Amino acid sequence: MRLKDKVAIVTGAGRNIGEAIAVLFAEEGAKVVVADLDQSRADHTTGLIKGKGGQAVSVIADVSKEDSVQKLIADAVKAFGRIDILVNNVAISDNKHILDITKEEWDRVIGVTLTAPFLCGKY
Repeated sequence: MRLKDKVAIVTGAGRNIGEAIAVLFAEEGAKVVVADLDQSRADHTTGLIKGKGGQAVSVIADVSKEDSVQKLIADAVKAFGRIDILVNNVAISDNKHILDITKEEWDRVIGVTLTAPFLCGKY
């Protein structure tokens, strides 16, 4: 168990790569904060971890927003006492051509893909 007693936050852990990272970290002994925007997806991953005997909590967060990241960090520390590992997994892309994407869509992509890792690392 290479991560025994470490506390890890994994953003976008409700599905795909984030889910796989969260489950693997738990299998390696980490206590995992499953951060996702979608409650049911986060709870699914948390359930997988707990079903295998691991420790995990779901925290719903929009990691592109500063106040939401601050709450994520506070909830993680409240649940497990500290943070040892941060996996900035979450990212989005709408794969639109630059002539078709709106400013609002652009801002969302930048917020989730670039601002979120900055905020999570900062706090």
